Amino acid sequence: MTPQTDAEINDTETPERDARRRQFVPARWETPTFVLLLSGLMTLIVSAITTIRNLGIGSGFVDDWLTAFVSAWPITFPTALVVIPVVRRIVKAIVVPAASP
Repeated sequence: MTPQTDAEINDTETPERDARRRQFVPARWETPTFVLLLSGLMTLIVSAITTIRNLGIGSGFVDDWLTAFVSAWPITFPTALVVIPVVRRIVKAIVVPAASP
């Protein structure tokens, strides 16, 4: 086994370096990113269920599903931007805080 040079040691991947590479959204965009992903995933799931219930799974299912998704997401994203902060305040007002250790 050959000893590693300083350059090889510095180039070694660490979990921290790997995590930093995946993190690319600035902190100030955390809430809009959260809302974007949440509303997108929720709309994708709900539109799939609604499409299956209304039309069934047939040859045009994917097209019908994506049409429903594309028409619903422009409504759910801004709605979630407004509603999520309100829900957080309501939850904070009704939940008993955990006891300090």
